[in-house]
Amino acid sequence: MSKKYVIGLWLVITVLVGVLGLTAYVYNQRGLKVAALTELVQKQDARIQQYQGELMKQQELIGLTRQQSAEMIAAEKKMRLDAMNSFAQYKTEIEEQKAQAMAIAQAEMKAQEQAAAKKAAEVPQRFKFLKTTDGRIYFRVKVMEVDQEGVTIMHSDGGTKLTYAQLPQELAQKFQATSN
Repeated sequence: MSKKYVIGLWLVITVLVGVLGLTAYVYNQRGLKVAALTELVQKQDARIQQYQGELMKQQELIGLTRQQSAEMIAAEKKMRLDAMNSFAQYKTEIEEQKAQAMAIAQAEMKAQEQAAAKKAAEVPQRFKFLKTTDGRIYFRVKVMEVDQEGVTIMHSDGGTKLTYAQLPQELAQKFQATSN
């Protein structure tokens, strides 16, 4: 073997070892990069899963909050409706009580008027004089009877029956109320 051949072989072997070393170094670097990238991807996946978990919790809370809000709104609507119904019922009761009170008051007033008229009819009414609408004047007048047509009186000259039209308006109203 010649020296040139040995040097050529040695040179080829050296080149091959260098190329192999370089190739190994490149693959090693790629492997490190791949490992680093794989680790980075795994870390990112872990973060994504963590964020997804938090997001799901927040969505559940939001869902609960929406459901609770809807329930609260429904409860508030029900309370308002109940309040309106109660108010309407209360108003109706008040109106009924008011109508009853008015009926009782009117009945009492009518009873008082009748009692006053009856008392007025029972006690003979006396007047010093009575002037009728047609101009006649009666002295020492005493009302003896009140009926539907008029009043019967006794006076200084005797007695007579006067219609309500002949009496002064105030007395006519008073005695007509008594006759009813």
